[in-house]
Amino acid sequence: MVKTIVMLLMLLAVPAWAVNIPPVLEPSDIPFPYDPNLCTSPIMDWQVIEPNLAAIYSVGSHNKWGLDTEMTTSDPTILIQKLEKTKDPDGGWNQWYQCMFAYTVEGVKYIEFTPTDKKGRTESRTLLILVVEDDTPFVFPGSPPPLPISRIKDAQRFWQFAKKNNYPVTKPTTVLN
Repeated sequence: MVKTIVMLLMLLAVPAWAVNIPPVLEPSDIPFPYDPNLCTSPIMDWQVIEPNLAAIYSVGSHNKWGLDTEMTTSDPTILIQKLEKTKDPDGGWNQWYQCMFAYTVEGVKYIEFTPTDKKGRTESRTLLILVVEDDTPFVFPGSPPPLPISRIKDAQRFWQFAKKNNYPVTKPTTVLN
């Protein structure tokens, strides 16, 4: 009987310790094409940067007891600065890092972030970076899409209605291509 009560109390207490792990992004969440085979861990975020400009990205790691963690990346050229450790309002501790990187060649870069605690436990997430020159969108003229048959019939009915009701109807003098 005592074992049963203790077990029930333990099961009820577990959700109070659980912290929600942020969801990973789905491929449809990424606004640019990338190769999913090059992602060695779940995707946590994406960024668009320009070549030869330094970008700064903040990332954090969470653990229950506030054990010291170290952050590594799959790209050894990334500078990582360890920031403060803060108490998480949902329980546990967050260790914050600031990372700086710059790329010279356009394309998609895959950066894997891996925090490691003193016991050697790790978890990894990937940051997708699209490196692209400043490519301002522009507007250009085009031909209007062809009208579907239903739209043409609607226009014919409208003209017939206008003629029957003696509206001053004139034919258009210009036809759009």
